[in-house]
Formats: sequence, structure tokens, C-alpha cells
Amino acid sequence: MASINFLPVCSKCKSIIWEVIDYKSTCESGLLVEKQYSMALEITPEKCPVCGERFESINVPTRFPYDNEYCD
Repeated sequence: MASINFLPVCSKCKSIIWEVIDYKSTCESGLLVEKQYSMALEITPEKCPVCGERFESINVPTRFPYDNEYCD
């Protein structure tokens, strides 16, 4: 039996990131800044190991990119 693995990919060079991905959000004046607008993240790894581009955000899909309803 097999499975589908969703792996982290660099948006610039499309290389799979095999390192452990982690992030830490930062706060300003003790208050968490709105995630949607300007929450600062410290992402590990800081940059792509292949192309060297610095990561500024992590995008996670909220659903599959297609209609996956079962049809007979």
C-alpha cells in the first residue's frame, strides 16, 4: 500500500525541502500581531538550501486543489 506525501517545496526553485520545518511567531509590545496582516515569523530553515532564497512565509493549503467528491 502507498500514500501521498505533501512535502514542503521552495516557491522560487520548486525544490523539496528535506530539513525539519519550524517557525516561531514574534510579538510586539506583548500583543500578538494579526496573523493575516503582519505577524512576524522566524522560519527554520531561514533560506532554501538549493537556491538560497530567504523564506518569508509558509503557505498550507486548506483543502485539496481539486474537487475530490466521490462519484459512482
